[in-house]
Amino acid sequence: YNYSSPIVLTLILIMVVQSIDILFAKWFFSAFDAGQYAVANLMGKIVFFGTLGVSKAMFPLSSENYESGKKTSKIFYRSLMLVTIICFVALTFYFWFPNLIISLLFGEDYLEVSKIIFNMGIAFTFVALANIGLFYGVSINKGLKIWHVLVFFLIQVSLLWFFRHSLEGFSRAMIISGIVMFLGSLLVLRKK
Repeated sequence: YNYSSPIVLTLILIMVVQSIDILFAKWFFSAFDAGQYAVANLMGKIVFFGTLGVSKAMFPLSSENYESGKKTSKIFYRSLMLVTIICFVALTFYFWFPNLIISLLFGEDYLEVSKIIFNMGIAFTFVALANIGLFYGVSINKGLKIWHVLVFFLIQVSLLWFFRHSLEGFSRAMIISGIVMFLGSLLVLRKK
């Protein structure tokens, strides 16, 4: 039970970070704008879900090495590098071909959102990097505590509230939130 609670907290944090902005978008924006934002959020999640295999492969390897007293940092850094490369490729497409991607996946009605999918890609890049950091932390017994999750949640909610005046602002709030989550995951790794 002691080992499973950090995993559950990590999963809860990642799910909340991915989803809470959609709920707030429905609250702050018109139905049309909230729908547009939901498409942008989904485009960001594509970046995140494209990297999940890396964390699933890293976790048992680093956990096994940790339990047998071997070094685990090389696995962590390789995982971070691989996630960075995957995200960079996705962001390159989001930057150069946003209209094409949106029109192919969602149709012409959602082209308005193409101006923020790059921002959402950046935001979810940091969430993906944080995911690696958090699961690596769990694999070496440096998992999250409940207060970590609450702090991340409060920071994200505050940012969304502060940047609630436009979809672009909302996407910037997600970028900042992702950066804070990534830096927080690194701080969790540094604790003794």
